Amino acid sequence: MSCPAWWDQTITLYHRVADGGAVSWRRTVLDHCFWKETSAQSQKDLAAYQERSVTVRIPWREIPVSVGDILVLGAVDDEIDEYTSGERSTDLLAKYQGRAAKIQTVALNRQTGVGCPHIRIGGI
Repeated sequence: MSCPAWWDQTITLYHRVADGGAVSWRRTVLDHCFWKETSAQSQKDLAAYQERSVTVRIPWREIPVSVGDILVLGAVDDEIDEYTSGERSTDLLAKYQGRAAKIQTVALNRQTGVGCPHIRIGGI
């Protein structure tokens, strides 16, 4: 079953791989995805905050994706190297602020009944 026509975004997924004590990141560019940003205002004590969240849907495929991974809206070719200043994951998130999200939830919706099978991701 094909996914809706409005799933027309390209995203870049950075998957974090920990091998012993070393950390590396694998980059994958994905087409025909859904990306939606929302924001809500919250208040703590006397300060008001604007909280941004992202919902992403990737048509079903066998790819590694986990909480803590990073998504960037669009195809980008940056590499992440946690051991080099200016190339860390925090640097990537800062560079693409407003177009990037750190993954907080992952749901594998393979048998959706009426919709297309997909991976649903929530991030901030």
